[in-house]
Amino acid sequence: MIPIAATRLGSPLNCPYAAMPCAGIGAYVYLWAFPMQQIVAAHFPTMDNLLGLCISVPMTIVAAMISWHLVEKPAIALGRKIANAIRPGRGGSVDTQTAP
Repeated sequence: MIPIAATRLGSPLNCPYAAMPCAGIGAYVYLWAFPMQQIVAAHFPTMDNLLGLCISVPMTIVAAMISWHLVEKPAIALGRKIANAIRPGRGGSVDTQTAP
């Protein structure tokens, strides 16, 4: 169930907001699914599996969105900033002249 949700969330066709890259969130859903399932199972050991799944899936999606916005999005912005700084002719300080 969780792998299906991760691939569905990862599809650009299912992105509810144009500004939110859902492809990155799908990877975080995959990353957070097992820990969230285990947290629910540890706190409610007698709970029915289907009910536990219904609780852990929204928790997983929220954790994935938080991870995307706090980790992945800033890392991508930093990577772009670094790449633009080291590219010759794009504002970087790389010296392209050779010494005599």
